[in-house]
Amino acid sequence: MTEIYIEDVLADIVSNITYNDSAVFFDHGNYIELANKLSLKNRNNQKYPLFALIQDVTETETSEDGVYKIYDFNMIIAYNTRQDYTTQERLTNIFKPILQPLYRDLIEEIKSSNYFVIDREFIDHTKTNRYFLGSETPNQNRLNDYVDVIEINFRNMKLNTETTC
Repeated sequence: MTEIYIEDVLADIVSNITYNDSAVFFDHGNYIELANKLSLKNRNNQKYPLFALIQDVTETETSEDGVYKIYDFNMIIAYNTRQDYTTQERLTNIFKPILQPLYRDLIEEIKSSNYFVIDREFIDHTKTNRYFLGSETPNQNRLNDYVDVIEINFRNMKLNTETTC
């Protein structure tokens, strides 16, 4: 049996999502690695919208009712914003028209994929709107760009190991 990796599964799921008829971007790593990768792209390189799997990922193997891997993982959906935007402007210009629809698209793509065993319509997760994704350093953004982010913490995601990417 071919080993299945959550990074490949999520990359495939995200590849079905578009923004303004253009591809979105997927990456994975910790915040430092993601910031370093993004800083290598110049202004001519498209960076956003970015879907990122934040490492580390928890994986549990189980054989109840078949062979599955159960994952707990965090993802972000990031979009560049303006430093001088207020929270209300971020909500109006970034979250409502861009990030929230991308979040809904991600949830629907996960549901419609054959990768995860979804027992009901609801996917076990929490969502946090992050107006300016800050870091431990005051006024420093974790991704070195001014971005607004939806952070999603997925829990108990049962991956069907019989599915291939």
